[in-house]
Amino acid sequence: MDEEDLKCAFCHKIFTSEPITLSPCGWVVCSHHTSIATHFVCPICPAKHNISMNNCLKTKNIEIKYLKYKLADSLEKLDAKIEDINQIKKDPDHYINDFFGELINKIDIQRERVKLLVDNHFDGMLQMAKTSQSDCQNKVKNNKIFNEFDDKEFQEKLETIEKALLNSNQINLETLNNLKDSKAEIDSCISYIGEIKDSLTGSKKYELTPIAPIIQFNETFGKLVVSDKKYNEKKPSFKFAFERTTQLGSTSFGIDKDNIHDLFCQLYVIDDKFSAKGCWLIGKSDKTLFYVNSRIIGIANGEHMPILESKLANMRNILKTKFNAINDNLNSEVYYQPEQVHLSYEARPDQMIVTWVTLSPVNESVVEFGIEKINQRVNGTSKIFTDGGLKKRKMEIHKVLLENLIPGQTYKYHFGSKLGWSDIYSFTAMSDDTNWSPRFAIFGDMGNENAQSIPRLQEETMLGFYDAIFHVGDFAYDMSTDNALVGDAFMNQIQPIAAYIPYMTSPGNHESHTEFYYYVIYDFKQLSNQYKWLEEDLGVANLPENRAKRPWIITMGNRPMYCTNNNTDDCTKVDDTVRVGLPHIKKFGLEDLFYKNGVDIELWAHEHSYERLWPIYNFTVYNGNTEFPYTNPGAPIHKVTGSAGCREKHDDFGSLRDFCAFRANDYGYTRLQAFNSTHLYFEQVSDEQDGKVIESFWVIKKKHGMYTRIHNMYRIHNIIVYKLTIIIQNMYTSKYTALHDEDIGQNCNNFYLHTINILGASYDSNDAYILYN
Repeated sequence: MDEEDLKCAFCHKIFTSEPITLSPCGWVVCSHHTSIATHFVCPICPAKHNISMNNCLKTKNIEIKYLKYKLADSLEKLDAKIEDINQIKKDPDHYINDFFGELINKIDIQRERVKLLVDNHFDGMLQMAKTSQSDCQNKVKNNKIFNEFDDKEFQEKLETIEKALLNSNQINLETLNNLKDSKAEIDSCISYIGEIKDSLTGSKKYELTPIAPIIQFNETFGKLVVSDKKYNEKKPSFKFAFERTTQLGSTSFGIDKDNIHDLFCQLYVIDDKFSAKGCWLIGKSDKTLFYVNSRIIGIANGEHMPILESKLANMRNILKTKFNAINDNLNSEVYYQPEQVHLSYEARPDQMIVTWVTLSPVNESVVEFGIEKINQRVNGTSKIFTDGGLKKRKMEIHKVLLENLIPGQTYKYHFGSKLGWSDIYSFTAMSDDTNWSPRFAIFGDMGNENAQSIPRLQEETMLGFYDAIFHVGDFAYDMSTDNALVGDAFMNQIQPIAAYIPYMTSPGNHESHTEFYYYVIYDFKQLSNQYKWLEEDLGVANLPENRAKRPWIITMGNRPMYCTNNNTDDCTKVDDTVRVGLPHIKKFGLEDLFYKNGVDIELWAHEHSYERLWPIYNFTVYNGNTEFPYTNPGAPIHKVTGSAGCREKHDDFGSLRDFCAFRANDYGYTRLQAFNSTHLYFEQVSDEQDGKVIESFWVIKKKHGMYTRIHNMYRIHNIIVYKLTIIIQNMYTSKYTALHDEDIGQNCNNFYLHTINILGASYDSNDAYILYN
């Protein structure tokens, strides 16, 4: 049903109370807007005419639409609750562990926040003390007070006083006066010396107040409160009455008493206290649905009602059946045909996951496959997915895990159910050969609209260019747009790729609820868990026996740590969140983690451009050597490849930074081939130049592991040096040239850049030329 018909003309929201039609203007509004008085001025019409509640109507068709919408919403909530409890029943320990794990995580986070507050408090006091110390020391340097302090004068005074004390044995008035004078002299000296000491600290008094003897920890830091919710073991009782009713009020929903004989069924929903919550009345003639509030109709003692009690699941099915039968707007179309298939790797080479969608539920998920013939069958699982848009579209997502595959073997397969099967596709299981040389296409930020790279990727997949795809976040723009119809279209766009090779992904900011570093509104637990998993996984990957088998460690994530784009994205800032961690607390930063664990390549997207960096850590370039910067580099190599094409077009570049080796604003994608344990080969493909490879380079590492030794830094500032093989009038020549910032990634002086190899050189900032070794 169209939700626009269910929106109040006054508040423009879906009715939150029973709709009522204002007379004579005909606007339909929530009844609570009119409940203040019996006479009021129309809140909508410009004429501001008077309205009497006695003339307002409850329109039957609007009421029916509203109640059907509410019933559908309630059924959906019931479905979700039942699905939730069924999942918990399968593994209650998992639910309990998750619940208390989240609670423990919240306590840990609160403790960290308190620690941070305490540290900031005491750091402030320490800083204040050190500043005061410095100020006082500066004042004392030019102070003459010590020059005025005559030690000899004080000694003479002390001697005089001592003599007076020796002669004080005589008891007379003179002795008494001498002692008084001496006492006054001593007190004056003590006060004077005290003033000198006080002047050293600016005549101020510094005291550290003690910690409060009683700290109200619960009130200050929060506490864990356990509220006792008693479980009611009595389940609700659902009762039905298949009888005519004569208790329907004549003003309810515009139905008069003459039409009561058309009603043949009423359904009561009764709670534990056996008080009527209301009933559904189904019209015999027009199959319309009415709801009668308990204020209008009672239980009628139940003497003539045959009571049918059933379980909650049966009640749900009955409600669904009755609702579907009376829903005039129910679509008759069904969509049983499988679509939106994609493959993905699992943990082992002998496994492969097949995922697809049916837009109508089929309650069966099957993959049939084989080598020569399709002779094997595997059943999987499915789940109803409800889109968050206004239409609440539902679809069934199917997932089947294939196991015991022969690594490196090619299989035929199709998928579906008894209600519909897909075409026949093929895939090749992951190889377990240590000499395997896999080939990948890598990109991010590819949408449904302006997806420049899709046609070429589809063609190259069918020609066998790749073993897998890495999509580094931001899909479809967005998967949820237009009630998820854009997501459906995008998944069907990539099916000619993803049905044949694994399509591996990581989330981006257009999948906001999964981008943990920037959407902490969903709590820190997800980020903490992700970081812990990553830390542990990298630790296992770096075990000597594992690094020997799989030497290359390559990561991918949407938002980069570094970039040179002309915007305010995090990667243009020193305190990039992914790089250094969350603001203020500086936890969960990835640069130190990746550096410590010897990550070789870091793949990023998010910026709608292509950029290759020199090996970098903490804004310091660690090239392998001056001639071959990517041979045994001293830090991870970053690549930003987010230019596959979307409706947001390109992201422009800003000023060139010394850590940038190459950048281009063409639509395109990256190719990667791992030749062996020591050599990786990269290419960047331009879709705007008809698939031309606009740059390529090798990464060579003789030894993999933690970056521990100090590498010679090779810094490059405003000018980058290239050895260019240039085609001039179909003749090959070799030449050195210098490319300024604006030339990077573009043709230089109309020369066609055939290959690019980085050379070592020294740079004189006072000269516009390169000084070659």
